[in-house]
Amino acid sequence: MANVSILPYVEGSSTNRPPLFDGTNYTFRKSRIKIYICSINFNLWSIAEKGPYVPMKDEMIKKVEEYDELDSRKMTLNFQAMNILSCALDANEYNRVSGCDSAHEMWKLLEVTHKGTNQKKKKVKGLIGAWDQDSSESEGEEKASLCFIAIENEVQSSPSNLSNFVDDDDDDDDLNSLSPKRTRS
Repeated sequence: MANVSILPYVEGSSTNRPPLFDGTNYTFRKSRIKIYICSINFNLWSIAEKGPYVPMKDEMIKKVEEYDELDSRKMTLNFQAMNILSCALDANEYNRVSGCDSAHEMWKLLEVTHKGTNQKKKKVKGLIGAWDQDSSESEGEEKASLCFIAIENEVQSSPSNLSNFVDDDDDDDDLNSLSPKRTRS
């Protein structure tokens, strides 16, 4: 009898299916997704990195009714990039970005979540230093867990919160600086 290996299907190489992005091994997965998207249409990756085309008329954003054929084709590129990214994500990652309005927002949210930002790393280092000085080990671990959960929840709750963690102007590393800046709507 043949030795049949029963392995769960995770991912295979395919030119018809985007590589799986499950939140692990960010650098490897980013490279694979970039190659896959560029192979379909080079402009799609530009949209994911820099943002979608916005049709303008007299320095104002055009209404949908005013779009010409070229505007419609360029707007479709954003949705193609969003579709590819959506198909590449597992359920957890898709839930994280499902409220985004552009491929650029989706990609930046994934990037901030999995790669992190310099500011986020700076704040975490400052917090760990503060805990080492004035907290017992168990208190420090508990505070760290709560802060990481707060950061994760804030980033997941809305793509508009990305700017709260990307702002590199704030060098204050105390516990109060961890809470995101609030703005009035």
